[in-house]
Amino acid sequence: PFATTRTSSMATDRSRYTTLTMPALVIWGARDSLTPMPQGEDLARLIRGARWEVLPRAGHIPAIEDEPSFDAALLDFLRETSSSARDRH
Repeated sequence: PFATTRTSSMATDRSRYTTLTMPALVIWGARDSLTPMPQGEDLARLIRGARWEVLPRAGHIPAIEDEPSFDAALLDFLRETSSSARDRH
């Protein structure tokens, strides 16, 4: 189940993730003690073609806890997906 304050929400409807068609990057902190890594892996599997990236030194908030690694992963993903989009056109 996905974290939410309500029992049911758009975020808890797993089937919605399978309909996404845009490039997606799921970044997870290996030291996340709040949200288990299997939940992130599951989310990445639900989104067709999503890239799964684990940051070994980060916890629950990778963008803050390991900013250099987060930025590098994000910039790499953006470079790849923007060049792929250019190649398709």
